[in-house]
Amino acid sequence: LHALNIMQSQDGFMLVDWVNGGRSDPYFDLATFALMHNLNEAQTNVFFTQHLMRTPAQVEWDHLSILKPVRPLVIAAAFLRNDTDSPSTPESDLPDLNDFTREHATGKINWSYRKIALVMLKHALHLSAQNECQNALRRLQKP
Repeated sequence: LHALNIMQSQDGFMLVDWVNGGRSDPYFDLATFALMHNLNEAQTNVFFTQHLMRTPAQVEWDHLSILKPVRPLVIAAAFLRNDTDSPSTPESDLPDLNDFTREHATGKINWSYRKIALVMLKHALHLSAQNECQNALRRLQKP
């Protein structure tokens, strides 16, 4: 919940943009926050530790690590679903997540749905190939 999700009408206040509202894994929300604020490893460590109010256990880090690439995949799927034949962006011209978060923070992002989807897909693939994610998957799969 943030200020852009609250609108005032003559009848009072209402909540908007709750497409994914509901019960889900809280680590999914933590991964979303880290993604949308483009937190680096040190910043994620501070954020996660403060959120839990203690040092996270390895299994908690692993849980967060495997959800970090899932969130941009969900965003990519949503934007591709809503894409209405916008022209494709050549991969060589594709910005990265830093460009997206910087422009998104201005509130004036003017990218096609397909461009946002491709940036998110590229980032998800990058995260899933990282040792952090691969090692977390191996540890969580052990009986």
